Amino acid sequence: MKKILLIPFLFISFAGKTQFMLQNVNVVTMNDSVVLKGQDVIIVNDKIVDVFPTGQKGADNVSKVIDGKGMYLMPGFADMHAHLPKDGKEFSNKEYMRLMLQSGITTVRSMRGNASELKLRDSLKQGLLKGPDLFVSAVLPSADSMMKGNWKTDFFENAVKNKYDFVKHLGGINIGDMMEISHMVKKNNLVICGHAFEGKVDKSQLFGFRSIEHYQPFLKKYTENPAQFTLQAQNWKQADLFFCPTFSFYYIFGFQFTADELKNRNGMKLISKKIKSGWEKEISEFESAQIKSSITDTTLRKDAATIKKTREQLKLKKAESFKTALRALRIMDSVGVNVLISADDGNFNVPGYSLFEEMKIYASGGFSNYKIYKMATVNAAAFFKKENYTGTVTKNSFANLCLYEKNPLEKLDNLKTLKAVVIGGKFFWKKEI
Repeated sequence: MKKILLIPFLFISFAGKTQFMLQNVNVVTMNDSVVLKGQDVIIVNDKIVDVFPTGQKGADNVSKVIDGKGMYLMPGFADMHAHLPKDGKEFSNKEYMRLMLQSGITTVRSMRGNASELKLRDSLKQGLLKGPDLFVSAVLPSADSMMKGNWKTDFFENAVKNKYDFVKHLGGINIGDMMEISHMVKKNNLVICGHAFEGKVDKSQLFGFRSIEHYQPFLKKYTENPAQFTLQAQNWKQADLFFCPTFSFYYIFGFQFTADELKNRNGMKLISKKIKSGWEKEISEFESAQIKSSITDTTLRKDAATIKKTREQLKLKKAESFKTALRALRIMDSVGVNVLISADDGNFNVPGYSLFEEMKIYASGGFSNYKIYKMATVNAAAFFKKENYTGTVTKNSFANLCLYEKNPLEKLDNLKTLKAVVIGGKFFWKKEI
């Protein structure tokens, strides 16, 4: 374990402010891909107040010094498409958030928010629980039958009164209601995100969507006219539109992994046998149903060779679709479109730990580690319009940070060397989370 130097008589510094310094640490600022070697980082309350070469300044008012020699400090990651547990059968919300923080996630955007998540968000803000900062969605109805009376007025009054962070669109809303909703979103100084309206980016953009979830809408636009896609992507950039592809979820349900590969995904060692068994059963049943429906000759639906051949065909078809989507995403990235990152939740996507699996997919598509991490830090900060406040390790930035034993820029696997997390200016060794 790295050395911690405590200065007891200065545990609480002037004006009651708690302070500590990470000494002689290598800093990945995320402003660029350059590593600043041997830096001292001073944190007061929830803010980075100074970053400078080790020994350049004194540390007279620092209450605690943590030796970061040989380690790497970078911003915490944001999981931008999370679904918190609803029934507690697999994880409690407390356990879910612990897994997130334990894997270096310091910001979570919840896409199926409710009143209980608002209470959780406030408890996290107040430091009553350990966990990432939580942003909670007010979820629009998803069927015309749910849209009765003054539902739009009631919905937005509730969203504003209870301080939901943004509005989530699922689908099922007609164009007339969507126009009204778009107006009310702007009127109430909210933002709307979610599934593309009628599956189309253009219409979503018309209604002022801040982000579009899942990869299918931009893939559809690319396949319609690849030659014009760069111009289209430039338009999205100018509109400041964000995209969160969530590939991992679709890879799992798209025949891209064997049963053994699923069992060995990041974080699976932390999952109970009961949960693993349930996930395996659900995936097996899903794949069997898909394979069965793809075999037109009903007499062959139980033939082992036919089943194996059909699964491989489905896998290759999906793989080609994913390859094309990643090609489109590279074009989007090349013109500066803001991409967010999340594995989504579900079977074999372990909370927090699955972000590493999502990052592996991006790496396979040709993205550098720096660009991948930028999606989870700088781009996330831009989504929340907090570019000058979070997402980087710089003076005056918010102190949501991760400390690694090895340089994450060198290879993704070095993310598994996480040693400590700073959340809201509070330092925790990983074993303490």
